[in-house]
Amino acid sequence: MNRVLCVSHYSPTLNNVSNKWIIDFYKDLGNYPVIRHVDFLNIKFNIFFKANIRKIPIDQYISEIQLSLPYIFRLFRKNKLGNTIFEIYVLRKINRFMSRNKLTYSILHINTSYYSFLVDLFDSFINEEIGTCKILHLHENHALLRRIHDNNLYNFKKYAAKFNYIFRQTPLDVEYLRDLNGSIVFVPNAINFKGLIYNNKNNNITDGIVRVLSVGFLKKTKNYFLALDLIHELKANGFKVEYNIVGSGNLKKQLSNYAIKIGINDVVFFHGYKDREYINEMLTKSSFLLNTSFYESFGNIFIESIFNGTPILTCAKGGPEFIFKWAEMNGSYIGEICDDNVKSLKNGAKLLISNINQINFVNISHEAKLKFSSLKFLEKLIKANNEILSNNNWWCEND
Repeated sequence: MNRVLCVSHYSPTLNNVSNKWIIDFYKDLGNYPVIRHVDFLNIKFNIFFKANIRKIPIDQYISEIQLSLPYIFRLFRKNKLGNTIFEIYVLRKINRFMSRNKLTYSILHINTSYYSFLVDLFDSFINEEIGTCKILHLHENHALLRRIHDNNLYNFKKYAAKFNYIFRQTPLDVEYLRDLNGSIVFVPNAINFKGLIYNNKNNNITDGIVRVLSVGFLKKTKNYFLALDLIHELKANGFKVEYNIVGSGNLKKQLSNYAIKIGINDVVFFHGYKDREYINEMLTKSSFLLNTSFYESFGNIFIESIFNGTPILTCAKGGPEFIFKWAEMNGSYIGEICDDNVKSLKNGAKLLISNINQINFVNISHEAKLKFSSLKFLEKLIKANNEILSNNNWWCEND
């Protein structure tokens, strides 16, 4: 029997609200009847581990995940304990369960980037204290392995020899992964285009107002303070501007206060956490999508924005760079990519606004559906899993 251990955290990223797609994927794959899922901000552990020991049917298991409460998260938040203590607690929970069972896992599916937690987890697998694993599937990006590489090359080489790797991302900036050559598979991001609004609009600025939209968690890495500085600059330069932020997080109060401080609170609107339909409606009404993250992974929101006919103004680091290069190869202008400073973003915004009504997304939207659809993603992921599990054939694909 092929078993999957999925380690993830509850992160309501706005276009991928839950980890349910992971459950659905392994269920649809058919060869993975038992999934052992440790969702350490969303699962009440005593309920979950009893469920695993009972080896309940997959449908009942999914239902039990969906009904569980973020009990552990509230507990640690209430006691103001840091992430490190929290991670140690979770790791002990995993170790205790797995060491009793010494299970062999076909796939370790990682859907979190908590560094110290995962280093400890990898070490436990390397030392075979809690079982064995053949494939390491990194759901988000390879930033975790990069940190391991930069901080401890010895550990990195140990992990390189131990696992096959599947990245649900694009092969960006992977020179440091050469030690993994022959054991890496890249799969495209999964985007469900069903329900998305295709809107090749030819007028992104109505009523003379530049409507700017950002989507994502209100956290430091998203660098929303830079976005607010840009809005301030646009307003100071005579643009009628409106800035909508869709997302929740602990920086809302600080961002709101900063908007007041620089005098743009009358044009900045916080919408909180919203579902996919709401975001698509906001994209339809927006002049362009703004991303100012220090580093961004692939980001489904970029493809959804393109499909919606909404151009993009973004900083260059990470996934956006790949998407812009891909669009350029397809002969399409989708917006401006800038350095992470106000001057560069302001110049990019002015250029984008001047060209905005000449942008045509017909061809690139079609290409996006062909390349990044959920079906394409599942096809490649199933092939990757089956290749490794059935033939133990390590292979590398740069898609």
